[in-house]
Amino acid sequence: MVTSWGVRSSGRGGRECVGEHRRRMFVCSRFASRPAEGATRTGNNVTLRLGETAILRCYLEGHVGRVAWLNRSSIVFAGSDKWSSDPRVTLVGVAGGGEYSLRVAQLTPRDEGTYTCSVQTPSSGPHTTHYHLIVQVPPRITNISGDVTVNEGANVTISCWGMGQPEPSITWRHLSPAAKDDEYEGEFLEIEGISRDQAGEYQCSATNDIASTDTRKVRVTVNYPPSGLEVRSNGMLVGRLGSLRCEAAAVPLPSFLWFKENKRPCESCRLQDGVSGVSIRTEGRRSTLSFHNVTELHYGNYTCQATNPLGLSTVSLLATRSHSPSYPTPIQAGDSYAQEDPSSNGHQSPARAVAGLVLVLAASAAFSFSAQ
Repeated sequence: MVTSWGVRSSGRGGRECVGEHRRRMFVCSRFASRPAEGATRTGNNVTLRLGETAILRCYLEGHVGRVAWLNRSSIVFAGSDKWSSDPRVTLVGVAGGGEYSLRVAQLTPRDEGTYTCSVQTPSSGPHTTHYHLIVQVPPRITNISGDVTVNEGANVTISCWGMGQPEPSITWRHLSPAAKDDEYEGEFLEIEGISRDQAGEYQCSATNDIASTDTRKVRVTVNYPPSGLEVRSNGMLVGRLGSLRCEAAAVPLPSFLWFKENKRPCESCRLQDGVSGVSIRTEGRRSTLSFHNVTELHYGNYTCQATNPLGLSTVSLLATRSHSPSYPTPIQAGDSYAQEDPSSNGHQSPARAVAGLVLVLAASAAFSFSAQ
């Protein structure tokens, strides 16, 4: 069973800035006209994106005593004197010209907060205009689980964390071709009793509709013992080349051993039963036992054994005198094959029939058990 869950907090909404947009610079003011003297304006939400430029408007009318811009409780400008050391922050207009607006370029998340334009006149108290600047940030995955390797049947939990403004939603998807096209939402993805078909890559996506989705991947490897052993033959004939091929599915990849009558064929030795002139080649999940010159001494019972740290599985074959197939064919219990001599015009020579070697499947899987 696959489940997902996450911890979510409410984000702030979409664009709330009323103004104009030119070359990624926004001129923002809630009011179309200049505010009257003695007024305090609040609730002016300005929503912009990372890297953009904001201009927070403040207008002056009549005789002005003191003016200042504050970011939270810190003074940014007092009159025309700049108190901030940030070169991105500048004034638009001058106090004597009727406009005293604040320009913040190349916005970052640190710029988010409340900005206040404070104006004092000799005839009345302070006039203030408040802006709440919201900086939208594209989604970015900041932390994700590393690749995971577990045994089949174990419980697996992987996690993925992202940041952005608004806070991004996190979803998971299994990228295996055999997987269903399901998405699971939440920072944590839990898989109970994982099976081998649930192995593969899992993609985490962070989305907040501000910019393109950020994605990263986790690879989950599921170990399991050898299973599904299969044997194929190329159809051996006495005096010719022949081979047996054994395949098994397993993670990690299995090692293979071949036996004849409980003895191991080898490339550089002659066993008591005369099994020599053979070579063994293993590649991945396949092992091939090759006979360089098939003789009657090669008849008998052969066993292929596939082993990995989780267990082993075997399959046995009985080689006897008979006909043989003319092309690679899966060996099934009870099958027999015949290969025609092209020069016989459809009639097989008795000598060829006697010399042929057939492999009859004695047991497709003699036993399979898990190693402790």
